[in-house]
Amino acid sequence: MHEMRPNRIAPLLWARRADAVKMKRVQKRAMGLCLFMLAAMLGSTPAAAQFSAAYELIKAVEEQDYGEMRTQMLKCRCPNVRNVDDVPVLVMAARNSDSKIIEYLLEMGANPDATDRNTRSTALMELARRGDLNGVQMLIKKGADLNAGNNTGQTALMLAALSRNGRVVSALLEAGADPDMPDYQGQTVFDIARNNRYRDIERLLESAG
Repeated sequence: MHEMRPNRIAPLLWARRADAVKMKRVQKRAMGLCLFMLAAMLGSTPAAAQFSAAYELIKAVEEQDYGEMRTQMLKCRCPNVRNVDDVPVLVMAARNSDSKIIEYLLEMGANPDATDRNTRSTALMELARRGDLNGVQMLIKKGADLNAGNNTGQTALMLAALSRNGRVVSALLEAGADPDMPDYQGQTVFDIARNNRYRDIERLLESAG
């Protein structure tokens, strides 16, 4: 009989994952320190004030502090600013389902199709994934691309179907989302609904087709 050996692979994988998380935190802190040093070098110039306001705006959006976000926006006029992870503030707000901040950012000129450059996710996709009908309708009114795909090719309609939110699926279909658009695996929203046995979503798609 073979001698049983302890599984050393799983602990090694967890250790590597923990190291990756730690490294990401270190990188974020380093980036924050660099931003602080840059602001210090700029001194009290208008550029420094704008830079500082943009940094504070990102923090306010992350913390869902609407009042502070408005205050900093009036200083920097930067509705398309991104955080250190290259995520636009509009997408950050969408991930929080913060309709008040989303509405204000759009009013101030935020690009409705701005993407997280890592996941290629837009605000519309994030809101559809969360079943946020109000937010989805705001993005539709602002002309967001209904058929844009993320880094796996999934559209807002597919993400709404996966979350089994019929109202969001209906809103996207009525606005003109293409149910025949495939993801990178060649699956359409029909396939997603069928494979997950979401009969209610299937019926919605069939009635729209």
